[in-house]
Amino acid sequence: MQKLITITIFLLIALQSHAQFLRADYKKAEELRYRPVIVALFDMEEEAGTYCDSIHMAWYNEKIREIFTQHWTLSDSIVFMKSRRVASIIASKSHDYVIFSAGPSREGQQSSSEVFWFPSFTFMLYLSEDGKRFDSRMVDRSLYSSPLMPDMEMTGQLFRGKYIFKLSFAGLSLSENDLVFALNQFCSKINSALPEKKSKGGIYAKKIPKVVSATLKSKTLLIPYDLDPEGIDDNTVAKYYKHPFRIATQEEIENAISSKAENTAYLHYLWSDQQRMFTVAVIDAQSGDLLAVPGPGVARLNKADCQDPGSSYRKLIRIKIKKLKNLSRLIK
Repeated sequence: MQKLITITIFLLIALQSHAQFLRADYKKAEELRYRPVIVALFDMEEEAGTYCDSIHMAWYNEKIREIFTQHWTLSDSIVFMKSRRVASIIASKSHDYVIFSAGPSREGQQSSSEVFWFPSFTFMLYLSEDGKRFDSRMVDRSLYSSPLMPDMEMTGQLFRGKYIFKLSFAGLSLSENDLVFALNQFCSKINSALPEKKSKGGIYAKKIPKVVSATLKSKTLLIPYDLDPEGIDDNTVAKYYKHPFRIATQEEIENAISSKAENTAYLHYLWSDQQRMFTVAVIDAQSGDLLAVPGPGVARLNKADCQDPGSSYRKLIRIKIKKLKNLSRLIK
């Protein structure tokens, strides 16, 4: 009986709509007022494992300089630095900087005493003296209490607790819109955390309020024309999604994001800190706000060869159209 109750509680939690993001740590974020921000760039000779990695890292190094200076609003002093020099600053335990870095990593999901690791591309902001150290208080023990050992091979995100804020994408193949979205999330979450003076408070994010998801009643959801491998049309989508939508090309979706189209939403694929897995997320094209997370198992990423630099992995999201019922139910 007790086991049945535990399983029931777990399912109820899993089926709710939860935020993708952690709350920012305001105590550490306050240091942004006094310290320069180092933006880590890739040392491609050391960090690129494949040719595909190298061309995407080169694109990132070029674009992050431009986009960071345009969209970062939390501090004025910005220094761009190769990751090798950043590593030496971390090793020195310097208390002089805040560090913004991005790179291939892994996110973890615990099941009993095992941890299942998922490849990710993670943006992190942290104090130079903290680096990316193991913090036992931030370990996700889920429904269990078994002690875990750090993932020494790749230092999984499950064990990283001393950051100010972090955001994980499903791959290195990003567009300019993805970079802008990431920076805006850092700025908005930290700006909201500072006056509220609320600490990160654990690894779980807050549930998305129903009134937020309900705004999709008046927004047009852009549905990629190739979302379902079996094909889609207006009549098929309308059977399962009972709110405004438009089937669009990938170029039309990127244009809507770039122009911050009003009353428009699009699909992304991000790591959920509540569900401990990658899941589809609905994003407001104008504000970049997270509007809904339909739940685990709704979407997957299609496997593909190396994409062109500046092309987002969002293009590879695949969903059976009938799965849009999950999203439709959240919009009440």
